[in-house]
Amino acid sequence: MTRFVSSLDNQSMLILCGKLGPVKLTPRERTILLYVLQGKTLSAIATLLALSPRTVSNYFNTLKAKLGFRHKKGLIQYALVHQFHQKLGLLD
Repeated sequence: MTRFVSSLDNQSMLILCGKLGPVKLTPRERTILLYVLQGKTLSAIATLLALSPRTVSNYFNTLKAKLGFRHKKGLIQYALVHQFHQKLGLLD
């Protein structure tokens, strides 16, 4: 019964409905999720964003926890089923 909620509040945080209910994603978390859904590795994302791999890993772990996932694969499957890629602007 979980569904996708797409809205932006006044702080430019995207609200998604994860396994645990609605959560707010920061712009950085949204960017990292976009790159992950494009198939990029965390180290490649770190290079693109000029961040350390550890920093990107920390952001991604926070993102997984917010959305209620322990593993990258589960998060990606859930995101694709619930069309996060469209809501984040990756695909039409």
